[in-house]
Amino acid sequence: LVKGYSDVAVEDTTTKTWLTKTEIITLINHGNYEVTKSVKTQNNLFERIFTKSNVPYTSQKDNGVRTIAWTVTLKPNEQVEIVTKTNYSILFIIALIIIAGLILYYLLRSPLLIYKRAKIVLETEDGVSEVKVKLHVRNRSSRTIRNIKIIDRYPKIVDLEDEGQLGSLK
Repeated sequence: LVKGYSDVAVEDTTTKTWLTKTEIITLINHGNYEVTKSVKTQNNLFERIFTKSNVPYTSQKDNGVRTIAWTVTLKPNEQVEIVTKTNYSILFIIALIIIAGLILYYLLRSPLLIYKRAKIVLETEDGVSEVKVKLHVRNRSSRTIRNIKIIDRYPKIVDLEDEGQLGSLK
């Protein structure tokens, strides 16, 4: 009569590259009967978002430490490989897209800012009768801009009075 025993060997290999981390956990049952083995590895929430595994895992919190765990059933002389890959390249791509978007925004935006303000000059019983409109034009680039044409449109119900004065610039 041969007595049953289990001897599960666990080998852990980690390979790190610039944006990825690959961990291979190999479980080998050297025993002579079937055994269920639980394997845990420490991962924080940020790493877990970008981690994928070939074997389904569960997230646990043991003594305040976040881990991911696998429960594997091994037959005699059976070998199981658990491969986890943490890939941060999508995060890098998103950061590049945001940086490229900001650079394009600053390169392609209009160098002129125009603010329009209206001031009530004379008010009658019927309502507002005279309004003074000021357009503030600002150059936000470092280059000199020449030959600017500013066109301000007003509704048809407004009568424009020309006082012979061209605003605050004389």
